[in-house]
Amino acid sequence: MKISEIFRCRHLLCAFVLSLTTLSPYAIAQSETDDEVQSDTTVDSTAADSQRAKILDYLSKERVVIPGVGFENARLGASLDEIRIRLGEPDSVRVTGLLKNTRELLYRPDDNTIIVFGGRDVVDEITIQGVQGSFTRTRKGITFGMKRSRIRRIIFDEPDKIRKNRLEYRSQGINFVFDNDLLTRMVVYSRED
Repeated sequence: MKISEIFRCRHLLCAFVLSLTTLSPYAIAQSETDDEVQSDTTVDSTAADSQRAKILDYLSKERVVIPGVGFENARLGASLDEIRIRLGEPDSVRVTGLLKNTRELLYRPDDNTIIVFGGRDVVDEITIQGVQGSFTRTRKGITFGMKRSRIRRIIFDEPDKIRKNRLEYRSQGINFVFDNDLLTRMVVYSRED
């Protein structure tokens, strides 16, 4: 099955689930008992809106990694405070570096993915760690769990550096890290010219 077909199937399934949530028990009860007092069958719009928001959030979870850039809404060069505003409070914050002047904001958007935005005041590196089933992919369709050989066929360009467990594409601003020949981590940074 092609990647595009998988994404289309997932989106169709989510759209179906979304359509089911519009048929709340309150709305069904109202249609069955038109003679009853409206206050007894009032739709709890807050609960319905919350359910719709959860489903739309699920649909929006697919994250596309852009080499040398980051994500569409969370880019390299953005301030760490801006990342917090856009993505909310991180799951944890680490202070690292010899002088303890580098911060890392760690987010767990789903059970299969960890995203770390790191830098002093601005994001200079984004590390995405995941397993197969993560909603994260590159624009070219590279996903977690892919084999090293397949990634090399997708990218076409020779890596700038090949290590035992890593392909480094410095000119594109991305590294791919492998465990047992399967992709487990992507590191995004500014392109080297």
